[in-house]
Amino acid sequence: MNQNTTYTVVDMETTGTSIKHGDHIIQFSVSFVKNNQIIDSYSTYINDGVEISEEISNLTGITSETIKNAPTFDQVAATIYKKLKNTVFVAHNVNFDFPFLNAFLEKVGFPELDIPAIDTVSLTQIFFPTLNSYRLSDLSSHFNIIHKHPHSSASDAAATAVLLIKITDKIKTIPQTTLKNILDINLELPQDTLSFISSIYQQKQSKKLELPNNLVNVEGIILKKVKSPQFIEKLKVPKFPKTKSKKLKLLEPGYQWRESQSKMMNAIYHNYTDSKKKPTNLIIEAPTGSGKTLGYLIPMAYLVQKGRPVVISTATIALQSQLQKTINHTLNEEFGFGFNSVILKGKNHYLDLNRFLLSLLIDDGNKQSQFIKAKILIWLTETDTGDLDELNLPKKAIIINQINYQAGFSDDNLDLGNYDFINRQTQMLKSADIVITNHNYLYQNARKINETLNQKPYLVVDEASTLSDVAFNSQQKHLWLGTIKKIVGE
Repeated sequence: MNQNTTYTVVDMETTGTSIKHGDHIIQFSVSFVKNNQIIDSYSTYINDGVEISEEISNLTGITSETIKNAPTFDQVAATIYKKLKNTVFVAHNVNFDFPFLNAFLEKVGFPELDIPAIDTVSLTQIFFPTLNSYRLSDLSSHFNIIHKHPHSSASDAAATAVLLIKITDKIKTIPQTTLKNILDINLELPQDTLSFISSIYQQKQSKKLELPNNLVNVEGIILKKVKSPQFIEKLKVPKFPKTKSKKLKLLEPGYQWRESQSKMMNAIYHNYTDSKKKPTNLIIEAPTGSGKTLGYLIPMAYLVQKGRPVVISTATIALQSQLQKTINHTLNEEFGFGFNSVILKGKNHYLDLNRFLLSLLIDDGNKQSQFIKAKILIWLTETDTGDLDELNLPKKAIIINQINYQAGFSDDNLDLGNYDFINRQTQMLKSADIVITNHNYLYQNARKINETLNQKPYLVVDEASTLSDVAFNSQQKHLWLGTIKKIVGE
């Protein structure tokens, strides 16, 4: 595979997934990619006289009427074989399309296509490791790829071709050291997918490329450089908007007016700024649909400007991420604040870089573990936090407990300074304006948070009704019946 290689990006619609059960190809499409550009395409319906089920028609939009005048596979096989010969076959799930097509070519007298084949699913999973979904329709949405007719092979092939170009562009930006580390892992990828990565690595090897300024080599792996916190003061509204007109000016045009939300904002802000009385603890029951998150975030944003940080505790880890997105998008981007926020979770959520370095030296024979290591090597060039939740890994993946921080785990490890993610989290906490944690972490670490911050913070407990359950569950102790009998002497 080189710059002059032609990649034939194939998608097919079939009556099912099993050749043994008599399933057939009803549409074949291919887009041709050369020099990282789409240069041509070909598509045809196929009618081998098989019945198309209602389920397949609903999925693909193809009916018996659609293919009524279409050629048989035997009639188009020579054209397909000629177009694909001496190319590299590409598909989104190549282990389905490539064997299925070869089986039908053999049925009508052609030899199997003896060409390399690569898989765009595996490539996107490795090189875009933080995405939530790798379905073609979701990837098309994420990358703004025009994909008007999902499950039409012509549209799918065209979208996959654009995806291949984006994957290639991404791999070309990856440092040589990272690519070599991936190639040194005993990876099992579909067909010749690993050779595709290797070919781009070999092209980069022929050039003397310096490491980008935002990356650093730490113990032989490439990480994103630690940045000093950036303090930006750019308030559109210099004072808390006390009146309805001023609140509307801040909220419009993206947010609608809510009377209960306004009252909540005023109650919180005045509680801490009224010079005639001392602040008190507030318990606020916000009605459904009142916009409670902005109801407490906006007044807290103005209070934080006075120099005291705020700790916000949510019920779940998932809500922590949602809250940080709201802070970054709404408070910082739309309203003009420039806050540093940090998420605090238990240590086991973070990558232990020392343990990960050790894992790279060990092949435990687990295909999934090796694949996850490759994803992590790419992710390390992008992450600021080392939070493994960013990767959306399978919860039961064996490797997680081999590479995350473990309570009580200690060894003669390398001193990685701020490239140790737990140490980095502590440093980020010291300079944070807004600290986002969860009830479990808050209950276990409230004293530590208070001691690490420069001064006594504000505290917001969101969904406070669940905090008592957390406290109660944390105090529970479980004893085996045999242990109880031993204690009471029976």
